[in-house]
Amino acid sequence: MIDNFFTQSDIVELAGVNVHRVHTLPNGNIIVNTLTLKDAEQIPKFLDQWMVILAPGSALSTKSFHVVANFIPTEFNPMASSAHKLLWSDNAMILK
Repeated sequence: MIDNFFTQSDIVELAGVNVHRVHTLPNGNIIVNTLTLKDAEQIPKFLDQWMVILAPGSALSTKSFHVVANFIPTEFNPMASSAHKLLWSDNAMILK
């Protein structure tokens, strides 16, 4: 529904946005998950143009998450085949 709305709107930049999931919370809030970061960044850029049509009186709230990685050596290469094993062994006390 939401991605169809974006495609059919007059906002050309939103026409290609791929919505992965739309979920309605018990309080009536709607969560829109996109397939890519680029798509997620496009939605708020044109908020004032589409929000008043789709949901008058609504507001947009974005969530972000912080990732903390402890005890990672400075020479750590996340692309190495052993990266997962190294992370697990160096942080076993925290991850259990």
